[in-house]
Order: sequence, then structure tokens, then C-alpha cells
Amino acid sequence: MHLSFCCYRLEMTRAWIRAGLVALALFSSTASVQATSYTWANAVSGDFTTKSNWLPLNSTLFRSQDTAKIDQTTPIAVTVNSKVSISSLTIANAATTLNLANQLILANSFVSPGTLNFEAGNQANTVPAGYLEYVGSLVNSGTLNMGARGEIDALDQVFLNTGTVNLLAPPAPPIQFGWFDHITAKITNQGSFHIFGGQLNVELGREFSNEGTFLIDQGASVFQLRPITNQPSGVLTGSGSFGGQVINHGLISPGATTGRLSIEAFQQAADGVLRIDIGGQSDYDQLVVTPAFHFPGDSPLNGWLSVSFLDGFVPDYSDTFTIISGAHTGRFLNTIGDVLHLPRGNFDVIYTPTAVVLTHFIPEPGTWQLLIVTGMCVAPWMLRRKHRLGM
Repeated sequence: MHLSFCCYRLEMTRAWIRAGLVALALFSSTASVQATSYTWANAVSGDFTTKSNWLPLNSTLFRSQDTAKIDQTTPIAVTVNSKVSISSLTIANAATTLNLANQLILANSFVSPGTLNFEAGNQANTVPAGYLEYVGSLVNSGTLNMGARGEIDALDQVFLNTGTVNLLAPPAPPIQFGWFDHITAKITNQGSFHIFGGQLNVELGREFSNEGTFLIDQGASVFQLRPITNQPSGVLTGSGSFGGQVINHGLISPGATTGRLSIEAFQQAADGVLRIDIGGQSDYDQLVVTPAFHFPGDSPLNGWLSVSFLDGFVPDYSDTFTIISGAHTGRFLNTIGDVLHLPRGNFDVIYTPTAVVLTHFIPEPGTWQLLIVTGMCVAPWMLRRKHRLGM
């Protein structure tokens, strides 16, 4: 029994020693990873990784636990020319331009009221493109310009845009497959989101909620794994293509003036509006629905159809306008009896399984026409009345 007690005390002593060593290691680790907060000290533009541009001056600049802040009130440009991995970065005012010519990796959220430029890479990957990785949220209240092959890698994190986002056209034609931008965050756009043309492909890995303006130019393509939802305050317009599902609760208007917008899977809710501008028999908006492997079903129609005429154009009765091309189901709520009533006249609306066509336009009489008709009807009555009164 005495031997057992001694063994017990020995094991307890060893346990205390192990606990003490662990505590000492944790203390040493905590002391060794104490964060340093850096502040930009250069009154002019400069490189992000140059030690003399920051205070305090340390032998080692930017460990993963460190933070950085740029709070210059005068316009400056700071360039990330080599990979930087830090805990957080704060840009304090709109006067700062941050140029990403390499990788910026943040362990926390990022707020940018200034200008954030993602430099374009090249097709051979010999020139790195701008790359941003973060955990938490990215809030852009300024301007974000992403060059071709730029990337925001923040899977399932938040990207809130209240300013302007420009995904810029490539600098040169692609070797093959086009130029790609990648954004894996969940995007909420409350400002302006513009995808420029020129064979630019954009991959969106998560949900996109549009509460502002979303413009996609001709020649640009969006590939998304999750739906793009155009909210009641949202406006989605342009002549590019969406390789995924678009759910419309707001306003969708193909083209800048008139144009062709392609959507793989289009769904319009009861509060959604599809606006079609018509400037001539061969000059009008068109929505092209292209069901594919990911969304093989038909596109359900609902909500409202709005039609406007450009430059005084008035269709002939025999003119036809195929405003939707592709498999669909349902009808617009305001085409009761398959007739669309407009301030300037009425269209017959022809629904087929693969198209929606406007035709047989009958113009409403103009005000001057009504006055003439009214005058023609009233004049004989006035003459008869004068005759009876002996006038």
C-alpha cells in the first residue's frame, strides 16, 4: 500500500510538472505572438512592404497577428507588390488608393472607403493579379476596380458594396477560354456593380443579392453556383449573359438602350418587372432564356411586363417583337386576356412554349384626334339647336 501511495504521488508530481510546462509554453507563445499595430507614416505614396513607410520601426514587418492602418487625409497610393499576411487592415478615409499587385491575406474584416485596385494578371500567370483573402466581411463604400484574373477568396464570408464595383475589361484578347475573375464571397450590392465586356468571365461562388444597380456589358459572362436575386429595389440591366439562376423581384431591363440579355434560368416573382424598350422592328430588347444542365426546367413568368417606345416609334399592326426567346411557363399578371394595355395603344401577347411575342399593335387615338371627332359630333347638334331657336 505504501508503494502504491508513492507511485500515486509520483504520477501527481509528473502531472503537475506537465501542466506547468504547458502553462509556460502557452505563456511564451502568447508573449511571442503579441500583435504590433502599424500606422502609415509616409506623407506620400509608397510600397506596402517597405519598413520605413510604417511606424513603429521594427526589424520584422508584418507578422500574421499584426494590424495596419492608413489614415492619411491627403491623396496617396499604396501598392502591395509582394505577398502580405496580417490580421487586419484599416483604411480610414477616401483619399487612399490601395493597389493590389500581389496577395493580401487578412484574418479579419476589411473596410475600404477609398479606392481598391486589383491589378490585372496575364494568361500565362507570369504576372500575378490582385488577390484578396479575408475572414468576416469586406465593406466597400468607395470604389473597387478589379482587373482581369483578379480574385476575392472569402468562401461564405460577407461582401457588402455600398459604393462602386467595376470588374474591368481584359487588356488583350484571351489565349483561350476567356479571362476570369473569381469572387467566392456572399455579395450584397447596394451601390453600383458593373461587369465590363471584352470576353470577361466572372465566377461567383455564392449568393448575390442586388439591391442597387447591376450592369453587365455585351461580351461579359457570369457563372454562378447560387442564385442571383434582384431585390425589389434592384435594377439589373445590360447585354451580357448569366450562366445560372436569376430571380427577379425588382426591375430587369435588357440592354443599355436596347439589347439582348441571356439568362440560363430566369424566374420572375409577382413583384418583379421586365422592361422592354422598342425602337423599331429590328431594334428592341430581348430576354433569351437558355436552360442547361444545371437548370434544365422551364423559366416561370409572373409579375409585370413594361413596354416603352423610343424616339417616337409607333409599330404597325403587322409588326412582331419576340421579347422572350426560350422555354418558359406562366404569364405576366398585366396581360389579361393576352392583351397588353399601354398608354399609347394595345399589343396582343402571344405565348408559346418557347417564346413571348408582341404583335397586332392598335394605337390609342391621340388627343387631337379625339378633339376632331368630338367637334364633328357636336357641330351638327349646335346647328340644329340654333335653327330651333331661330338664330
